[in-house]
Amino acid sequence: MADAHGGYRAPQSPAAVSGPGRFAKRTDSQPVTDIPNAAYGEQAAFRSIQQGAPMAAAQGTPPAAAPGDAPPGVTPLTAPSQRPNEPITSGADVGAGPTSAVLGIPNTPHDRRSQDAQDLQPSIQAMIAYAESTHASPGFRRYVREIIANS
Repeated sequence: MADAHGGYRAPQSPAAVSGPGRFAKRTDSQPVTDIPNAAYGEQAAFRSIQQGAPMAAAQGTPPAAAPGDAPPGVTPLTAPSQRPNEPITSGADVGAGPTSAVLGIPNTPHDRRSQDAQDLQPSIQAMIAYAESTHASPGFRRYVREIIANS
């Protein structure tokens, strides 16, 4: 057996072995030691670190679903439609039913750029004046031209 400061520890006779599943026990613990000449409060902190947090209690696994059963809250692909009167292409930009416009959000990058350009209209005159100055960067000038082109 090694000294109290760590090193090799010979296994007990018989060696500790953890049980299966809910009977499992930690076998890697070691005795709590003290710090010689510890400052005020240091000893308690050192001991609590050595003891560590207790392990969480084992939670059971959910029962296995029968073959072909979907997990709770998931509609199986083979289930009958919950909206029989709605076209399958509803919400898509092709086919029967409403398009993505019913969502009220721009659906293409061009539409988003166009909306951004419209939002910037109150500031466009100031941006144009700055773009025409000698202080504007080439990137800012391109940006202003793009806003004008999309508005």
